[in-house]
Amino acid sequence: MRILVTGASGFIGSHLKDRLRREGHEVFGLSRKEGQELRADVRDTKKILGFIRKKRIEVVYHLSAALGSHPGGEKYIMDVNYRATEELARALIGTGVKLIFFSSTGVHGNVPPGKPADEDTPPSPISPYEKSKALAEEAVLEARDRGLEAWIIRPGWVYGPGDRRTFKLFRFLMKNTPLFGSGKNHQQPIYIDDLVEASLAFLNAPPSPIYIITGQEILTLREFVRVVCDAFRCRKNRIFLPALPLLLIAHPLQWLFSLAGKEAPLTPAKLSFFLVNREFSIERARREINFSPRVSFSRGTKRAFRWYKEMGWI
Repeated sequence: MRILVTGASGFIGSHLKDRLRREGHEVFGLSRKEGQELRADVRDTKKILGFIRKKRIEVVYHLSAALGSHPGGEKYIMDVNYRATEELARALIGTGVKLIFFSSTGVHGNVPPGKPADEDTPPSPISPYEKSKALAEEAVLEARDRGLEAWIIRPGWVYGPGDRRTFKLFRFLMKNTPLFGSGKNHQQPIYIDDLVEASLAFLNAPPSPIYIITGQEILTLREFVRVVCDAFRCRKNRIFLPALPLLLIAHPLQWLFSLAGKEAPLTPAKLSFFLVNREFSIERARREINFSPRVSFSRGTKRAFRWYKEMGWI
């Protein structure tokens, strides 16, 4: 198949593009950076549509996104994550091109402990990033109702070799400093290879419009830290301090850094990892696309550590 991957220079996009090529597909990448077949801003729908027609693209994996800590602020996040997706989805109606949109389990916001969210759980986004993804999902589903063949993937926290975002967290944990919150909130990470494997199933037009794709282990933050520190050789048992003082300064700090076009060292999005509860059901993906995560968090963090060490990052 002839496939376009937006966000192909990113962590997930680059892994997905490589795997699709190994599967024998003709794959093209889109990025604002050099090194991809299409260098473009994801908001330039006209340029993207022209490329899709020229290359006779059959499937678009849409991964381009602005993260919650982006210095461009809420307007930029909405423009990239929501409005660009809405325009692309509408433009693809009637073209015969299939759209596979990468959203986020973040659309579920703070999930009640012990009550894992599934695809039928109403979205409850908190941050601008989560809200932008929830709105983008609505736009994709609207286009689907109008005839577009489209699916939505909600990945959990993705990690693995090459991931700079999670590396920042791992590097922070290696400093052996106190952490924040209660340590009782849950995370449900997924190793990059498991996410990419699941993503291939969407080329076969699965029956449902939305699928949650996460690892199967639901870990408290304290458990998460112990596993990471077992791999990265840092202190496993930490003191957890109240997060309120940091929350009070996170918003103004992010605003100040955004004026200079820089990412703040502390943002509400970064703090949410220590405070927000993430628990999800992957039963639909198990049942309908035969999804079964293979890499445990312990194995995955050890693989990541080896890669970071070989690359000289640590």
